[in-house]
Amino acid sequence: MSSYPEIQSMVDEIEIWDTHEHVAGFDWGFVAEDAPIGPTHPRKSLPHVLMNDMLLYITTATGREAPNLATSNWQIEDAPAYWRAMQPVLEELRNTAVYGLIRRGLKELYGFEGDEITDDNFEELNARVVAAYAEKGAPAWLFEVVQRAKVKEFIQMAHLPYSIEYWPSLEPQRQARERAVVRPSLVLEPFFFSGFEPDRSRARQRTMELLDIFPNSYQEHLEFMHAAVARHKHEGGAALKFICAYQRSLHFEEVADDEAKKLYDKGHENLDKYELRRLQDNLCWHLIRLAREFELPIQIHTGYSIPTSMGHPENLLNVVTHPDFRKVDFYFCHAGWPHDGALSLMARSYANVHFGFCWMPGLSPALATRLMDEVFDLVPASKVLVGMDAGNIETFYGTALVTREITAKVLAKKVDDGTISRRAAETLAHRFLHDNANALFGRR
Repeated sequence: MSSYPEIQSMVDEIEIWDTHEHVAGFDWGFVAEDAPIGPTHPRKSLPHVLMNDMLLYITTATGREAPNLATSNWQIEDAPAYWRAMQPVLEELRNTAVYGLIRRGLKELYGFEGDEITDDNFEELNARVVAAYAEKGAPAWLFEVVQRAKVKEFIQMAHLPYSIEYWPSLEPQRQARERAVVRPSLVLEPFFFSGFEPDRSRARQRTMELLDIFPNSYQEHLEFMHAAVARHKHEGGAALKFICAYQRSLHFEEVADDEAKKLYDKGHENLDKYELRRLQDNLCWHLIRLAREFELPIQIHTGYSIPTSMGHPENLLNVVTHPDFRKVDFYFCHAGWPHDGALSLMARSYANVHFGFCWMPGLSPALATRLMDEVFDLVPASKVLVGMDAGNIETFYGTALVTREITAKVLAKKVDDGTISRRAAETLAHRFLHDNANALFGRR
């Protein structure tokens, strides 16, 4: 007799501590009702939901011609035209996991006839989506779904203005509700002239304005970094986030301060590629030292990059093994995939390396299943963590459901074939879904 029903029931009762999110307003927070339509607007239509997350990122890979499908280019009342415009690319993406998770979330939250979103059920489903967002607004709807998904808290990638400008702008009850669930992870590393977007000047400028610090020298920049991290920690910040693998290698050489000072004084716009990287390397080492000082773990985007060598987890071996950083916890996001084997070995070998499964079901449930099956065999129960990594409510909910299902499926198989005991499965389920993240990122 399969142990799956019993383990599935146990897994379904565990509160998830989600280590990686964008769903609560991305880097800046939700905008007001009268702001232009976009990813963080309180209102949405069905097409806005479909194109509000990872699906939009891969539309160009289809090779199909379509108008600009970014949500900011379409109004709520444009939903029928928006739906028709996306059909050439959507037809190529219905097989992908990210679409499947959005579809699952839509099915569970709003309901629709059949197993697919089509012209026949579009109008009714769109009306339900529009009504839900119009009645509740995205922030209130999100926290209702968070409760339904049994997610206790989650890490939100954010700039410093999220916690010191956006949150104080909210009415007290809503602010308290968000602060109780959302734990910001500070995206400060792009201020070293790199990151997911080549230009983070708006975030850099606003952070400097809010802190009233405008560095003109290397030393002043170090002081700015210190002030930003200190304020982040004071406001309940949970971690620091490195996302530069989208733009450059995660390998950071230890560069002397004297050399970095000379490079900074030249002005970053006057540096060649090698010089700029040397300056970035030095500043990233200082940021890791700040993580140590303020006892904040570091989250690192790993694996998913082009070329994949930029995000290879082993690029950080010199950092995680450095004597100064043995007490700094490094959370490697996205399983290091496609270099998951290397990350498994690192998490198996070093106490300060943690293996993150965030986003894996969104890439492929089959991939997530394989990784859980293998990594649960390889590393201590204390080293594995989970995260949804969603940009909209529907993907968030669909991912939470699928994550629980895969976890139960993998653990039940291991119990049934005798690989682990029922006791070990229960321990691992609690550690994976809640306890490890609570220990690493929980309120201190």
